[in-house]
Amino acid sequence: MVEVALVLPIFLVLLFVTVDVARGAYTWVMMGQDAEGAARQAALNGNQASDCSAINAVVTSGNGVTVSADPKSVLGDGDPSSSPAPWTAPTQANAGYLYIFHAQATANPPASNCVNSSPGNGSLAARASGGSVTAVVNFDFVPWTPLASQLFPKIVLTAQATEQAQY
Repeated sequence: MVEVALVLPIFLVLLFVTVDVARGAYTWVMMGQDAEGAARQAALNGNQASDCSAINAVVTSGNGVTVSADPKSVLGDGDPSSSPAPWTAPTQANAGYLYIFHAQATANPPASNCVNSSPGNGSLAARASGGSVTAVVNFDFVPWTPLASQLFPKIVLTAQATEQAQY
């Protein structure tokens, strides 16, 4: 009994940390799929002036990762490779944001204002033939294990995908 009492806490901590690492890996893979799906949707013919299908594809993907449209992902947004990063840092635990560059949403919230009805404003030209669309998903991952969540209270995971416009 003494041996079990000494070894069991260590075993349980290792078990739960393993579960958290697996959750983190799963979340990161799902975020990558969300970013690829959003970039692909935005790059398809017929979506030159709209982010609606890209936002809907990510928000309704049903993969267990809660992602919504980034409030800064609007017309005239900044390049995700610039410094400092133009997207919004996630604030809610185990939730994230989708940032689209070159966005066509005209106002915040992007999910409600996702269509650009005034063509020829420069952003459409950037998404025109030969241009590209980049989708970035940022996620605030919080471990379930109390010890891990105290040591790493906020882990921000990021996934990015770029697609050539097909219109």
